Amino acid sequence: MIGNYSLPTSQPDNTQQITSSYPGLIFRFSLVPPSKMGGKKKKGGKKSKDDDGGDREGGNEPQLIETDRENYIILSFNLLNWAFMNFQQKFTEKTYMFTVKKILAERHGHLKELRVCIGSFIEANECVNDIVTLKECGLSGKPQVKYLDANNQIQIDESDVPVVQIYYDFKPADAGDPVLLFIPSRRGEDESDKDDRVVGEGEGK
Repeated sequence: MIGNYSLPTSQPDNTQQITSSYPGLIFRFSLVPPSKMGGKKKKGGKKSKDDDGGDREGGNEPQLIETDRENYIILSFNLLNWAFMNFQQKFTEKTYMFTVKKILAERHGHLKELRVCIGSFIEANECVNDIVTLKECGLSGKPQVKYLDANNQIQIDESDVPVVQIYYDFKPADAGDPVLLFIPSRRGEDESDKDDRVVGEGEGK
């Protein structure tokens, strides 16, 4: 090596200085502690994503199975002056009116002069023809959707199925019929039962 060098001297900014025997030639270098060498650590990582780009935490979305091809209507039955006997039942729009009336007869026992009206209990809305379908009466249904919930249980979404108010009245054929005399205990007048059965085309013939 050419030339003579003096011992390093410390500088206030953590640099070392070496003075050469040649005039005006000075070497300076910086001392970096080993702990500060290397790249900076990343703070926190991004959420891991599935192959499709979605977050793994969002895996509880319901899984659609199928949309029913049938169109359904929920009929909400209102018996005049007997609100505690109101109930609901789901039908396909191909259900005949005589099937609807048969269900009412089975529910109340032997009856006569049954009158069924759609929307309100007036003569103009009365269904007098028993061999027409609900669709032919002007009622349009919507399909229901089946899906799997977070527990892989099949659920039915009826949120799009329309609810139609049906008002009816009749005269009992037997005034002593125990079905007609039945009075449930402590039921509110605004409550209603819902029959989970679904009545379709041709049932009740």
